Amino acid sequence: MKIHVPKDTGLELIPAGGYKAAVSGYRVKTSAQGNPYILWEFTLQSQGPDPTANTVGRKVFDSTTLTEESMWKTASLVNAVKAAPVSEGDYEVDELIENLKARVLNKELFIRVDTESYQGQLRTRVREFKQL
Repeated sequence: MKIHVPKDTGLELIPAGGYKAAVSGYRVKTSAQGNPYILWEFTLQSQGPDPTANTVGRKVFDSTTLTEESMWKTASLVNAVKAAPVSEGDYEVDELIENLKARVLNKELFIRVDTESYQGQLRTRVREFKQL
C-alpha cells in the first residue's frame, strides 16, 4: 500500500491577518496551575491576505481560562459570535462549560491571527475575536 503525502500538509503557519471562522470544536483541559480552560478549535472559512496560502478549512486553536480574572476573554468570544452574555453568578465548572458550548459552538466570527515564538518554535496565535 502506498500513501501520498501532499506538498501542503497543513503544518505551515497561517499568514497573519483576519479570517472568517467557525467555532468547530473544543476540549476541556487543566493548566499547570490547576485552572480549567477550554481549548477552542476554529475552522477558517475565508482566504487570508496571502493568495498563495490555502487557508480555507485550516484549523486554529485558542484557549479561554475559566477563572474570574480571565473571563474577559471568554466574554469577548461570546460577544464575537453574537450570543447573549453568560449571566452573572456562581457556576460549577461543568455547568459553565456546557453553557459556553451551547452559546459558541458552530457559530461564526472574525478572528485575527499572527505568529509568535513559543518555547523556541513559531506558531499561529489568535489575537482577536470580533463579530462578522
